Parts: sequence; C-alpha cells; structure tokens
Amino acid sequence: MQAAQLKAYEVGTVLYMAMELSNSKWKLGFGNGAKLRRKSIEARDRKCLLAEVALAKTRLKLPKAANASGALASWRWRANY
Repeated sequence: MQAAQLKAYEVGTVLYMAMELSNSKWKLGFGNGAKLRRKSIEARDRKCLLAEVALAKTRLKLPKAANASGALASWRWRANY
C-alpha cells in the first residue's frame, strides 16, 4: 500500500483508510499522507473497527476531529442498510 500524497487543495487533516474484507478477517490500512498503519481484525466487528480508527488517529498524530476519507465513509453509509 502506498501512502497518498497531500494536495494543496485539501482542507483540514484527513485520515486515509482502505479495507480488504473477507468472511473471517478484515485488513485495514490507515495513512496520513506520510506514514502508514496496517491492522487485521475479525470480520464484522464494528466496535473494533471504530476503535482501530481512533487508535490510528492517535498513532498517526492526527486530531480526533480528523475526517476519515475513503472506505470508512462508504462503510458507514452501507452499514445503515
């Protein structure tokens, strides 16, 4: 996984996130444009997913109010259906 580069037109701080989903494990990838963090969790464990997002923000030194870009925004939308 390659970290996305920050662009001058971006507003605020963004947590980049990618997910690879399977029936038993979910692989998560997080980035801030410079550093990467990878983690595997049990499939369909929403509490653990949200905890990993919060931990990624801490480990990547992002503010708690940083927006999640990519897979998480899509996942939140799909989780409602």
